[in-house]
Amino acid sequence: MKNILVLTGSPRKDGNSDLLANAFIEGARTSGNEVILFEVGKMKVNGCDSCLTCSKEGASCTFDDDFIKLIPLLEKADMIVFCTPLYYFSFSSQLKSVIDRLCFLHMNIEALKSKNLF
Repeated sequence: MKNILVLTGSPRKDGNSDLLANAFIEGARTSGNEVILFEVGKMKVNGCDSCLTCSKEGASCTFDDDFIKLIPLLEKADMIVFCTPLYYFSFSSQLKSVIDRLCFLHMNIEALKSKNLF
């Protein structure tokens, strides 16, 4: 059994990304996995400004936003699944902000290597 974190990047309720994520979640749960859905597209997450505060031991990010809710879920996850619409050949800006903020994981590269990213 794996702990799977699904991050959806669409701000649209019940759009194609939600349909895809829900189908994945159903299959993963049927296979005996624990799955948590985090709807990034409906949260307030600032982009990273490369201040490197997260690189200081015991320090957290300078932004006080919804990313704080995501940190314990990221640390617990064995697998992280990204589900997003494409906006001009790229991820949604909401999901891109989260991806950029994952820099705090680089402090523990072994923790990052142990995750399956899809």
